Parts: sequence; C-alpha cells; structure tokens
Amino acid sequence: MTNIEAQKKLVEWGVLDPPADGKWGNWSKSALSEIQKLLKSSVTDGILNETSIALLEKLGSPPEIKASGWLEKVIRYYEKKNYWIARGTNVFNIVYVEGMYPDGTPNIDRLDEWNDTRALFQVEHNGSARLVDTWAATSEPGAYYTYHRMSPGGAARIAFGQYWAWSVGMHGSRNPYEALVQCADVEFYRDDNEDGFRKGDEVTNANIGANQHHGFSMPEVGKNSAGCLVGQSITGHKQFMLYNKSDRRYVTNNSYKYATAVLPADELGLNS
Repeated sequence: MTNIEAQKKLVEWGVLDPPADGKWGNWSKSALSEIQKLLKSSVTDGILNETSIALLEKLGSPPEIKASGWLEKVIRYYEKKNYWIARGTNVFNIVYVEGMYPDGTPNIDRLDEWNDTRALFQVEHNGSARLVDTWAATSEPGAYYTYHRMSPGGAARIAFGQYWAWSVGMHGSRNPYEALVQCADVEFYRDDNEDGFRKGDEVTNANIGANQHHGFSMPEVGKNSAGCLVGQSITGHKQFMLYNKSDRRYVTNNSYKYATAVLPADELGLNS
C-alpha cells in the first residue's frame, strides 16, 4: 500500500481531508492515529509501516451515516452532491443553510434578516450524526451593501457549494476579533441588478475577504455583511470559534483550512 493508497482509505473513512497527495505529514499521521485508536491498536503514532498498513487493509467501507430531523436532509444533500463529510468526535463539519431557521423551519429568505442557519455537526465513526450547535445567521449581503455597492459589479453572494477556503485569523480593522478568514478563492455571484437573488447574475471566482464573523448581535443584518458568512450573535460566534479551534485538524496544525458548505433550504425537502 502506497502513501496515496493509505491516504485514500483515510479520506474514505472521513479522518483525512481530500485530496490524497502522497505527502505523509502531520495531518496524515493524525488521521492514521485516529484509525489506530478506533481499531484499538497498541501503537497510535500515525506512522505508516507494515503494521499500520495491515490495519488499513482490514478496513472495509465506513458505515452509512444516520441522522434525524433536518440534519438528515443535510446529510442526504451532501451525499447527493458528493460533498465531503469529516468523521470523528474531535472534528466538526461547518454548514450554512440559506432560507432556514435554526430549528429547521424553512422561510421565504427576505433581505436583511437573520433567516439563515450556521451549524456545526459531527459524524461518529459508526455513522451516527448529530448537530453540535446552531445559530441564526446570514449567508447573503445585507440591504445596505446591496444598494450601496462596494464593487462596481454589485454585492457578492456566495454560490451554493462546498469550499476549503477559511482559516483562523482576525476580522475587522478598527476592533479586530477572531474569525474564520477567507484564504482561498470561492465562487460568487455579483448582484448587479440589486434584486437580492443569484439567478442571471455574473459569476466570479475570487478571494474577496468573505470571512465567517459575527453581526454584533444586531436585530438586522444591515452593514454587518457585504457577502460574508455571518452569525448574528457575538456570544454565539465566540462559541463557534471555540469549537473550531478544538478541532483535531487545527490542533495538529493551526494553518488548517476549513471546509464550509452553503446550501439552499428549498432543495433539502424540509417539508417532506
């Protein structure tokens, strides 16, 4: 079994982020160590050798993911779109559901409201999935920047999808605070006609500083988003960051790049 073959098995089991690149660094070691612990190996050093290869070769396919409530709809959507899902009690999956309240109730997604959901969920190695926490959020620009554009092309609205594009950093210049800061390109629409929708808008791929930050606990989105992924609550955002900084992959290397998915509530079948 080569390094890449071993990594592909670790990716399949959700303990190593894709893609397999053949470089056996700290993240690969951490992922293998997770499997060694799962299989109750006496050695959990993450070193790829004959013994650990033999363990990996005994692994079949990971158990099917099982969830309930609206998380089940999210999981099935991830699978349909072939989005990647991390597994383990010490890693988190970040998702934003646009047009859905945190209790799973869909809404009509009016402009300038905290009517989207920021959530973290976990999947155990046995396939059991659970919501860790949820917060009121927006995955869209507020009214202010929709009508007072920062870019000639119009306000940015992230395209639905999954992206590895954020790392821990500081948001803001006057009173900076910790957030997930965009560090790679993400696909965006430009709302040139200022209608608050994506349909018919120009698509661009860029790093425009669309961070994951908070909205100062304000009642309306207002100036708190020009296209970022924003949780309404200051307290909620602090908890969001504490969870993410306890993630095994970040603890292994604090340059970790987080995956985040943005999903449309109206495609999840929440009422079915």
